[in-house]
Amino acid sequence: MTKPVVKFSNVTKEYSLFKKKSDQLLDILSFKRINRSFLALHDISFEVDPGETIGIIGTNGSGKSTLSNLLAQVVPPSSGNINIEGETSLVAISAGLNNHLTGYENIELKCLMHGLSKTEIAKISPYIIDFADIGEFIYQPIKNYSSGMKSRLGFAISVHIEPDILIVDEALSVGDSTFHQKCVDKFKEFKEQGKTIFFISHSLSQVKKISDRIIWVSYGQMRMFDTTAKVAKEYNAYISWFNELTKAEKKNHKKDMLATQFGKFSGNNNGSSFQNSEKGKNTGVKSLIPAFLMMLLTLLSGASMFFENPSEIVSSKWKNMNLNSKEVQSENSEKLQTQSETIDEEINQEAIALGQLILYEDVELINNKEVVPSLTKLYVQGLIGKSYKLKYQNSIFYASKDKIGLVNGESHNSEFTLEEISRSFSSRFVQSYEYFFAFSSANIDEIKSIFNGMTSEIEFPKGDVLLEYSNDHLAYLFDEEGSMKAIHVYSIDLGSPIIEDIKENSLAATDGNGSYYVKLDQYNVILDVEEKRMSFFPND
Repeated sequence: MTKPVVKFSNVTKEYSLFKKKSDQLLDILSFKRINRSFLALHDISFEVDPGETIGIIGTNGSGKSTLSNLLAQVVPPSSGNINIEGETSLVAISAGLNNHLTGYENIELKCLMHGLSKTEIAKISPYIIDFADIGEFIYQPIKNYSSGMKSRLGFAISVHIEPDILIVDEALSVGDSTFHQKCVDKFKEFKEQGKTIFFISHSLSQVKKISDRIIWVSYGQMRMFDTTAKVAKEYNAYISWFNELTKAEKKNHKKDMLATQFGKFSGNNNGSSFQNSEKGKNTGVKSLIPAFLMMLLTLLSGASMFFENPSEIVSSKWKNMNLNSKEVQSENSEKLQTQSETIDEEINQEAIALGQLILYEDVELINNKEVVPSLTKLYVQGLIGKSYKLKYQNSIFYASKDKIGLVNGESHNSEFTLEEISRSFSSRFVQSYEYFFAFSSANIDEIKSIFNGMTSEIEFPKGDVLLEYSNDHLAYLFDEEGSMKAIHVYSIDLGSPIIEDIKENSLAATDGNGSYYVKLDQYNVILDVEEKRMSFFPND
């Protein structure tokens, strides 16, 4: 009987959720951990034989990427056992690549990390460069690459270091059909050599073409693991059922399923199972005892290095602690209040968030209160260091000035048209921008059904979803209901004359001139100079 090359036995991966940083510290110091956690994966068991190609499918947030990270041994399981025979290599967009190094330097770095010698690297580098097919960009920093170029380079490196197990996480969704065929041919070559492949993708059609068997992951559970034909049939039936639901039904279904992944339980990294936390008045106090003992022992051991009678010193300090605590708290409070009121520059001006903005309760920008979306209206009172003191919804907050645009004048429409602004689009996108903008009111399902070539789908914590079409230099942003929020256009030509016009006639601009805001008849537009991106928000 063939020995499995990969074996998962009751594997669970959980992540602790904390409301503030102090909770995380207490959790580390406490022997009994009671906190809110998220089950990314729960009780996963399967075996894979050498030479198999296993597809992994599932909807957004189902746990596919967590599973790929466990397979690649990037993260450890919270409980259960994972046995892997051989060397693994993870291929994901920009995985393991250093943005500040050139493509060629990244080849050397990643190969060295896999144990290859300088001689071996020099031998395979030409093949990697040829396979990636990114031309002279191989000598440019990775930060200048598109997501497709990063993925092609990462894939090229991974398949040429001859791993025993190849894990491909959404990397084949980028690139043209020519590159896709090169990848498929490489898969066939690997299969002939008896190597194992895990292929993670949203595209069922791609998974069906490549895989021998499929794992279907749904909300942290392994819903099905069987032959390609059987799983594909069941998965298609589920997707069809889900698409027929109303928006409200979809939202309730997601809410109910996500509720099964949240809980309040105790866990560790030594294979323990989940337990229901006890409810009682003294639970919180008891959980602090180990932390207090640890701090006391640390103090005693440190004092013993310098004093003959550390216990007397600790006793003396303990007696004075309560007497001094109120004075210290009062002094710190006055200091913080004085610092927060020391404004370097009075501004008192209306402003707009020119990007997603984090609002803080303190001037040091430590205790974040909430996150507000782009185009949120604010009122900046003054500048304190590199932070703005501002008013939002009748409350005082502090925020970094980098994403806040001070309003230059009245919020009237700028003297620009979409056609004029399109002159700054890349030569590839400018020919077809009108077609892509024609769907500015479409929902997420309509966009997916209309456009091919999606390179990535990113779901944010609050429910927003970004569909990237890197080959077209475009992305669509949707809210949690699936309605269009914005159209992002990348690779903006900053040398275009229209860009200077936008800068000079913008309605708002950040301090440092990193972002600008203009208003068209149909869109609110934000130009991000650093990212070479222009975001178009449809007017309500």
